[in-house]
Amino acid sequence: MPDSNYFWITDLDDHLLVLDKGKAELHVLNPAASILFLLLEDGDKTFNELVEAYSTLVETNSNPSDIILPTLSAWQNDQWVVEKNQHLSLRKELDGMPKPFGGRAKLLPHPENLSPAKQSEVFWMQLQSDTKCRIRFAVTEKNNAYPDAIPRLKAILSGLKSSPSELSVDLTFLIDGEDIYIQTPNYSLVTTDESFGLSSLATGILHHSYQERNPFATLHAAALIHKNCNLIMPGRSGRGKSTLAGYLAAHDWHYLGDDVVALGSGDKGVEVLPFCTAVGLKPGSWELLKPWYPQLDSLPVIPYADRKARFIEIEPPSRQQRAFKNVVVLPKYNAQCEGTHLQRLSKSDAMIAIIHSGLTVGLTPNASNLIQILNFIQATECYAFEYSDLSAANRSLKELCDAIQ
Repeated sequence: MPDSNYFWITDLDDHLLVLDKGKAELHVLNPAASILFLLLEDGDKTFNELVEAYSTLVETNSNPSDIILPTLSAWQNDQWVVEKNQHLSLRKELDGMPKPFGGRAKLLPHPENLSPAKQSEVFWMQLQSDTKCRIRFAVTEKNNAYPDAIPRLKAILSGLKSSPSELSVDLTFLIDGEDIYIQTPNYSLVTTDESFGLSSLATGILHHSYQERNPFATLHAAALIHKNCNLIMPGRSGRGKSTLAGYLAAHDWHYLGDDVVALGSGDKGVEVLPFCTAVGLKPGSWELLKPWYPQLDSLPVIPYADRKARFIEIEPPSRQQRAFKNVVVLPKYNAQCEGTHLQRLSKSDAMIAIIHSGLTVGLTPNASNLIQILNFIQATECYAFEYSDLSAANRSLKELCDAIQ
């Protein structure tokens, strides 16, 4: 597959997976857009030449111009395509270095001298590995633009709380007015994007705690084990992922995490690396799950963005409880669904859904990590899953995991 200084490209079913190296963004192009991209990759063309070449390859009852123009317009806005002397050309060169984190944050010289804090506290945590993390949460004298960020992080990480230790990885999360600083042993960054700051801290914890297992991607997902199968459930907020994870954890599933799932390379293939943060449950879940978590009523309500949640700590699995078969299920609560509905996804549809849910493949995505996540998707059965009843969902997902070979 062609490659350039600006794009990294590979096939995915009849789609193209395209990495915009300049913005560190992943895109999945549909078949029509894939053909246009490859025609431009083949060489500069006038608009009429592009329409003619497209028409010879694609049979359509629509006017090819009506298909091509919106895509070209979007690509010109994204600076993928430039026009010169009536010829359209695909961008080939980077202007300087790629933007880490897709431009959502700025890398800083390490170590960075941070502003003095007026409030500071230390939080100790430990994953299943022997590595402990010591996180310093701090706020400076400036007006705090993110008053909910630290309480939310402490609530999320409460499931990983541990006692102090001299052997630890040190991290810092500091709010300085509208700036959020993250310091890890290997890099420092600053961002004004609260959600990115929170996910960056989680990613830093995972990468420093599981270095020997080569974490190549993190997903916004929940994960649990049934027998010898990892159930990985990517999903955007509001889809019912956390409610379902909390219910399954109370019904003989081993809990691996609710918000961030890391994938690593093991001797037997891809491993799900446990990150057993507390499960964030929104108000609609409280009454549903209270029979199994009676302490819900007494837990504090943590506000964040335009939402609020209670965070329930769930016992992590023992170190011996590991699985090496995987299935990806994208859950969606649908009150109109009768029972459950499971639909197998194409690899391209699965990748699109995972990207939209939240996918991180390193500080700056690179071909090696992308190939690993692609190989994982190609080797893994992926499904869309609708449910209206938690008990029925539990039965269906156990049957699915039992059937994974």
